[in-house]
Amino acid sequence: MHTLSITQKNSKTITKLVAEEIKERFTESLESKEHKLVKDVIVDFLRKRIAGSKSLPWAFNDPAMSYYSLSGDILADAISVEKEYPIRTPFGEQYRLDVAVLGKTITKNPIVLTGIEIEFSHKFDFSKSLVLKALGFPLMSIDIAGVNVNDIDEEWAKQAIIETTKNSLDGFRRNYIYIHKMLSTVYLDIDRKVSPESRHQYVIFTKEQNRFERHIKLLKDKLEITDQQLNIQIVSDINRQTHIQVENAGNLAGDSWQDHNPKSFIQLTIDKPCTKSGNLYLFHLVLCSLCNSIFDCLVGYKYEKGERHEVGDSLFWNRYTGLVNGEAIYQKIAPKRVSEPVMQIISHVENRSGSVEALTNSAGEKLT
Repeated sequence: MHTLSITQKNSKTITKLVAEEIKERFTESLESKEHKLVKDVIVDFLRKRIAGSKSLPWAFNDPAMSYYSLSGDILADAISVEKEYPIRTPFGEQYRLDVAVLGKTITKNPIVLTGIEIEFSHKFDFSKSLVLKALGFPLMSIDIAGVNVNDIDEEWAKQAIIETTKNSLDGFRRNYIYIHKMLSTVYLDIDRKVSPESRHQYVIFTKEQNRFERHIKLLKDKLEITDQQLNIQIVSDINRQTHIQVENAGNLAGDSWQDHNPKSFIQLTIDKPCTKSGNLYLFHLVLCSLCNSIFDCLVGYKYEKGERHEVGDSLFWNRYTGLVNGEAIYQKIAPKRVSEPVMQIISHVENRSGSVEALTNSAGEKLT
């Protein structure tokens, strides 16, 4: 695997080196017969499922994210499947997904609903870690290390996609689903007794507020989202009351909120996509992409509108459940800070010494 080193930055920036790593990874995948065969088999399998109007549900638990499970359907709103599908990255280099499940087109390109990557392990290099921070859709990684070429057929493809530790023959799952923090707000199955509210909120800080607002309104119109489903509000620091509101929202969104916009933020109050399909669901996918790939944003999240966050509060929404041996016990419900600005991560890494491989955790956890 090509390893980036900070010492190389004298001649090349980290951004350029990441772009090179992306190119190298794609070239290596083209040279693998197993890689190509698996891609073809999975694409054929998914196309048949779409033609037969069949679903492919997934679910998993991530205690670091929430007490509640996450779930979805790989083929929700799916129209087509493509291999080696290019997606935009903030690095000036297209990243080609091994397999992309695509939905409707609302502007120039179809919405990517799910990405599938074929790997020889679950370990992601630095460039892959950064790409994951810019995704607006779930990404499934399928580990084909040790797979016998003669076993790769339609039934193998189905098992590889739906496999869990419970239904695996050896107790190990060979797929991993990466869900961006912002997308977790879509897929979390929060108990309705805990959160009966049907709406949630995002507070968004960006220097390009006017342009971002235009994009949101265009997306709203294209997907025919009604005013009752989505409320767009600009909150500006114009008096004592709004000053406190902006500060509290900033502390919710992230420590560097003032670098993004010290005087104003966009508040989106929107119906939750409870069925995890349909236009509301698609709106949330594109919103995640806008906030983490197209614009430089900090985003705070409220799983119910009107929830209060103040300086020093936990960075997760928690629910008090009682006392155990005199100690207060809380259930983790959802993260509060859900954006992960890629260019800030790159800048952070460039200002540190050592190898980028050792600093992968600056971009996010190593997924193994």
